[in-house]
Formats: sequence, C-alpha cells, structure tokens
Amino acid sequence: METGHGQGSLGMDKTGFRTLNMADRNRIRGQAIGALKEAGYDEGAMRLDESFVLATAEGELCIPIEILVCLDQEAALLVKCVRGHLSTRERAAVALARLMGGERPIPYAIVANETDAAVFDTITGKAVGTGYRAFPGPREAAEGLRRASEVRITSGRKRREERILHTYYHLRCSVDLEPY
Repeated sequence: METGHGQGSLGMDKTGFRTLNMADRNRIRGQAIGALKEAGYDEGAMRLDESFVLATAEGELCIPIEILVCLDQEAALLVKCVRGHLSTRERAAVALARLMGGERPIPYAIVANETDAAVFDTITGKAVGTGYRAFPGPREAAEGLRRASEVRITSGRKRREERILHTYYHLRCSVDLEPY
C-alpha cells in the first residue's frame, strides 16, 4: 500500500470513505474548534478539510480529516469528527495520525462526536484525556512534537497502520452511521 496526502478534498472515489453529512460535520467541528481555542490555539493554526489518501489493491481511499492543528508549520494535533461511539474510531484515528505525519507521527489524535471527545498520545497509543476540556494546549503540543521528532515509523509499523485503516473501511456499521 502507498500513502499520500491530499489537501482540501473531501470528495471520495467509488471505494472511498463517506463523509459525515455537512450539518453533523460542521456542528462537531465547531465544538472542536471552540475547544481548541479554549486550549490556547488561534484559528490560524488550524487547517480544515484536509485528507489522507491510502492506496490499496481495491483503489484509493480518501480519508477526510476535519482539523489539523499546526505549530510552526508542523502538524501537532489531528482531530477526527465522527458520529456514534468514540471507541469505534479511536484506533483508526491513531493509525491515521501515525501515517499522516510521514516518517514520524503527529503527536496527538483526537476523536470527537457531539457529546464527547477522546485524546490519544499517538507515540504510545494510550488515551491521555477525555472530554472537550482535555485537548492538549500549545505547550503540550510543542512537547509532543519534540518527543515525536525522536520517533520513526518503521516500514513494518507503517504496513500495520495501513492495514488498520483499510480494515476500518471494510468494517461498516449495520446502522446508518458513517464508517469513519
């Protein structure tokens, strides 16, 4: 599998992930932006509507990312907005943050729905906070970037993370919720 980055595209090909409907996405993203501002970020540090392209044998999967927060042009937090229970998307968000950063991970992955959020340290894969008030501030994110600079994603780890994202695409909920 090969990976690449896309910018600003939420369009999906026939084998792609479906996006959240715009009203849900905007509502959840608005809450996440508010929490990020409370944590100390300005909107200039936030890149909206990014995407990650995962090339598979079945075709390209274009995975939307609602918010990337950057410090000095480096992605420090990835925010994935979802419907449904957070636990069904946590591992995929960590995999995405590990792959999106290239050779090193984006330090934090956040999964948010309308009522809750979960924050993960992508280096360890462990949850480090829950709720919208648990978002890491700029000082924590800068420390995360320093720690991430010492971590390299090996080719074996990269293949495992790619398989995780690919699997999330194929495991669809039987109710009318978004797959990721």
